[in-house]
Amino acid sequence: MKEELVNAIADMNEDEAMRLVQSMLDAGEDPQVILDAASEAMTIVGNRFDEKEYFLPELIIAGEMMKAIGDLVKPKLLAKATEA
Repeated sequence: MKEELVNAIADMNEDEAMRLVQSMLDAGEDPQVILDAASEAMTIVGNRFDEKEYFLPELIIAGEMMKAIGDLVKPKLLAKATEA
């Protein structure tokens, strides 16, 4: 599912990305894995921007997806940190 998330973010499929994040969280996936996947996707987005495949609007959309993913994952990260 991690690779699907990377692809959804990198391909600007916000609805699919958010669905995958929620599914991963519901399945008990480590929130850090989700953040790592999102970071990997952002690297792809950055590379596509460098190669002139993506432009400023795609960077903005990707940033908004990262913020939304962070908003979903942050409570799980905080809960995990307090368990340790």
